[in-house]
Amino acid sequence: MSFTIRRAGIERLDALAPLWIDMQHHHESVAPPALTSEVAPFRDPADSWRRRRASYASWFQTGNAVLHVAEDGDGELAGYAMVRLSGGWSQLATPEAMAELESLSVAAAQRGRGLGTRLIDAVHADLRERGVEALTLAVFAGNEAAARLYARHGMQPILTHMIGRVPPGATTDPALRPA
Repeated sequence: MSFTIRRAGIERLDALAPLWIDMQHHHESVAPPALTSEVAPFRDPADSWRRRRASYASWFQTGNAVLHVAEDGDGELAGYAMVRLSGGWSQLATPEAMAELESLSVAAAQRGRGLGTRLIDAVHADLRERGVEALTLAVFAGNEAAARLYARHGMQPILTHMIGRVPPGATTDPALRPA
């Protein structure tokens, strides 16, 4: 099957919902069990999409969104890559023109066909044209296939995000008590 990768705008956001939800289901299938049982369960997919869609729309409204979609021969969406343009980091001497790959989703039925690679290649080409020199991204814990894909494209770990619950109990420090 052949796919066409093209840039898209805010008008395509609603069409991304099934791919976002598909990606969430994939993350649910690979996430460490302790994460979802002890720290933070996954949101309802519809609520998750509502929140993510609002972020995408905001990035488009500020001119910081770059969306690439993959369509099959019938024009059906098979995947997408959403990028948010940003500036350099404070601690590391990164380039001032940077971007974050916020989402890369390939429909479950299309995985393993090189579509993720083609979307990343399209993102890289687009960013080069914009003068963006560095791309960052986050990989969900347990998503080893995605980590390998990104490593093949020159990405390497630099930061680990961690999450945990604040333990219950009263504070003994009067300065930390609510007023």
